[in-house]
Amino acid sequence: MSVPKPSFDFFDNVDATVAQVSPVFIVGCFQDMRYLIQTEKTGTDGNIRIFLEESVRGVIWTPMENYKTCLDYYDIINNIDSIKDSYFMGFQMRLRLEPNTNTTGTFSAHMGYKTKV
Repeated sequence: MSVPKPSFDFFDNVDATVAQVSPVFIVGCFQDMRYLIQTEKTGTDGNIRIFLEESVRGVIWTPMENYKTCLDYYDIINNIDSIKDSYFMGFQMRLRLEPNTNTTGTFSAHMGYKTKV
């Protein structure tokens, strides 16, 4: 089944043992945006840490707070997990992956989003 747009691929089966930064998602409107980021780790032996970051100009990146824990990161514990929208104020968004306790496997993160018209 193909995924209808609008969607964005942050990571698609990348090496989960290497710290890396996703491509930047640029918000194409000035309306309120709601999003769901679905993550999947395969063949991992630890918990990957994800930082969901926002920026106004793509120069300074600020981690968005995990509303469940009040920390500035998400530990991906389950093989399939999700990050639901938070109070997003920037114009650009990206994910930063830290292997944390993980030494093997791959990671994917895909986002679906909606905006008011």
